[in-house]
Amino acid sequence: MRRAAVSALVLSLGLFGLAAPAGAADHGKANEQATLSVDYATGSGTVTATGALAGSGTVDTLRSKQAGRTHHFVERLTFGSDTVTIRAVTVRVARHLDASTCTVTERDKGGWTITKGTGAFATAKGAGHLVADATVTGTFDTSKPHGCDLSHPTGTVVVQAKGHVKG
Repeated sequence: MRRAAVSALVLSLGLFGLAAPAGAADHGKANEQATLSVDYATGSGTVTATGALAGSGTVDTLRSKQAGRTHHFVERLTFGSDTVTIRAVTVRVARHLDASTCTVTERDKGGWTITKGTGAFATAKGAGHLVADATVTGTFDTSKPHGCDLSHPTGTVVVQAKGHVKG
């Protein structure tokens, strides 16, 4: 689940609703909501944001580290030629393995902070919280715990993020 919470994580992600076209940013503080859908295997996916700043773009996981139940990650959100980089930390709050299908479901909760931006988002600042839900599937292998090899799972991480952004 290393990348799950990340892409989580992010993970990362458009989490901040920074998907407005260049030049369309509202320079006041705004409530933002975003949904990210990230491929667990690649760490890339899509982001859709609503609120004062709205739009869609892509998300890429730049770094991911797991220590126990805690996940640290950095994600880049791209909207046209403008980008936002965020840092997020999540903690696993639930995990379930269905050994009959080798499918793991996991829920992580945490927070995010904008660390930098480019173009229309060069001065963006913001932070908030997120919930990440991962569903990944491994392969059957009787030599592994519970009969499942989860070293290279496939699946999706969906992140729901809320917070405040000032552009």
